Amino acid sequence: QEAIDAVEEAQQAAIANGTTTVNDWDTYESYTITVLAGEYGRFLVPHGVANLTIQGQGDTTIVKTLSKDSVLNVEESEKHASDNYGIIVWGANITLANMKISSGTYTKDVWYAAAVGTHDGMWGSSNEESTQVVLDNCTFEGSNVGYAFMPERSCFTVQGCSIRNYEQ
Repeated sequence: QEAIDAVEEAQQAAIANGTTTVNDWDTYESYTITVLAGEYGRFLVPHGVANLTIQGQGDTTIVKTLSKDSVLNVEESEKHASDNYGIIVWGANITLANMKISSGTYTKDVWYAAAVGTHDGMWGSSNEESTQVVLDNCTFEGSNVGYAFMPERSCFTVQGCSIRNYEQ
């Protein structure tokens, strides 16, 4: 969440300087958020965000998922009753790269519990469902519960990743 907060602060500073708007995702061809080494909670890449790479520093950038203490700081209604208890990717053409995704055992008995997922209960996904999600050079460390990823997209690429200890 700290990484997302930092991006929002940078966007607000840019607005104050008159250089961009918060929802102006079409200004550049792509965006990269560099996440420094540290431990972070899971996050949501919302509808309307496009061409974004979230780039970590390898195994020293750790995102905790499937954990009771990894709270997603969005309104319950924004999750469309389809929280997978991991990183939720609803945006278009999103890449998660060079990070360790560490998963606990908290699933609240949902069948689609996943460290990374695109499941959104089919609410508003039509614009993004045919766009790509890429997991690049990530390490997935599970606790023998849930999925490493739930690829509900027509194009979902996993490359150079290490995946251990998930149900599927």
